[in-house]
Amino acid sequence: MRRIAKETAGRSLAERLADGAPLADLIGRFVEIAVPRDRQGTFDAQIVPKHRSVTADVEARVVAMYAQGMTTREIQRHVTELYHFEASEMLVSRLVERLEPELAAWRSRELEAVYPIVFIDAVHSKVRHSTGAQRGVRSTALYTVSAYNEAGQHVVLGVYAGKEGEQAAESASVWHQVLLDLEDRGIQDLLVVTSDGLSGLEPALQAVFPEATHLPCVVHLMRQALRPVPYARKRVVARELKAIYQAPTPEAAERALQTAEDTFGAAVVQGFRAAWPRLAQLWRFGAPLRRLVYTTNPIEGIHRQRRNVTKNRSVLPSVDSALRLATLVLRDIDRRNRSKGTRPDWTRIVSELHLVFPNRLPRDWGRR
Repeated sequence: MRRIAKETAGRSLAERLADGAPLADLIGRFVEIAVPRDRQGTFDAQIVPKHRSVTADVEARVVAMYAQGMTTREIQRHVTELYHFEASEMLVSRLVERLEPELAAWRSRELEAVYPIVFIDAVHSKVRHSTGAQRGVRSTALYTVSAYNEAGQHVVLGVYAGKEGEQAAESASVWHQVLLDLEDRGIQDLLVVTSDGLSGLEPALQAVFPEATHLPCVVHLMRQALRPVPYARKRVVARELKAIYQAPTPEAAERALQTAEDTFGAAVVQGFRAAWPRLAQLWRFGAPLRRLVYTTNPIEGIHRQRRNVTKNRSVLPSVDSALRLATLVLRDIDRRNRSKGTRPDWTRIVSELHLVFPNRLPRDWGRR
């Protein structure tokens, strides 16, 4: 006999079912469930599974609320209002932790052999560390990698977090481990990698995928250039700087860069100057492909969706909790992106990729 929750009203189960109430929503409101004795172990409960105190429907709703950014206290209050039984914060935590094997399998799933366009970025969250030298609330980096796959869909390749109590700052060793994990999961080559000024990514990329073309994010270069400019002049300066990366040829881009430096000073364009050896590779590509790889906006869009979920959580209780929540959100984003189908300009981009990287793509890649 398993006890679930006390009855909250005088009406019988039969009367409530007659009114059309779902059985799964009502079962948790009654005093007890009689489980028949089964010496052979063949009986399997259909509504409340063995060794559990809530229905599968309640469990799925709790996980969905957690994945939408609700705190355990908010979930506890909603469950009480919806199902009329007390759900402790510990119950909510246990239900979410039960998904960890499934989420870990998603994070380690096998990937395609080649990804043509990859975006790498890190986002920081306030996380409580209970052990190590970094004990206390620290800004902790969560590392995200996304890419366009062979079908022309923007998918999430992986999400990573440092260990509890370790230094939370980005470093070459951390990025090295991220790229090694991608390689272990089946990736053999990355064609174009776009990122902002991530500390340590360049040497890590050279060690694992040395043939990858590493491009800087032009949007981040623009933000860096406009930082010392007075607000009243930002629009004028931004218009001149756009002429650099919107130029039709690298020679025209260099002339626009020199003009901006002569007009506004070296401080404004020093970021462009420092990144020019990598930025100049942008003109290897035609306009459609260039628009796709010149910025990390695709992965920034993923981060915006993730922040919409985590904005109500000022501090996450642990690194594992932060990684679990990020995985739930990113897995849902990945599913939605895959359901959108192929980019409308993907056929042209595939043709150009075959021309620019003739020996690094299978002959029928993107056309099968």
